[in-house]
Amino acid sequence: MSTKAHAQHNKSVCDHLFSNTTFYDWVVTTAFYAALHFVQSKIFPFTEKSETFNNIDEYVAYFYQKNGKELSKHAATNKLVKERIPEIRKEYRKLFDTCMTARYSYYKVQKIVAADAKAELSIIESACK
Repeated sequence: MSTKAHAQHNKSVCDHLFSNTTFYDWVVTTAFYAALHFVQSKIFPFTEKSETFNNIDEYVAYFYQKNGKELSKHAATNKLVKERIPEIRKEYRKLFDTCMTARYSYYKVQKIVAADAKAELSIIESACK
């Protein structure tokens, strides 16, 4: 499945969950992962300093080889959004933080938070077309 198709799939799940359940933590989670795939489909492939990166795995491996330190895929995506799609860096970061809180700290997410996540996803999707 392409990253764009994966993004669309996650967005459809997000929309379905928002309308049909009260599991708003999963609305936030699917919104974030849709956004992640939208931004990765916008960013990749790219060439920097004569190195071409086709996906996040190649970028993370190169970063480790060049710098001698690990960079998680999430940290790498956050970095690349900031550098390559700066107009949505705030929305992406907010959605990332909301998702991490919903998944790992506090799963009882209010509907208004889920609605905000969907709004951020919409902004991100538009910027990535």
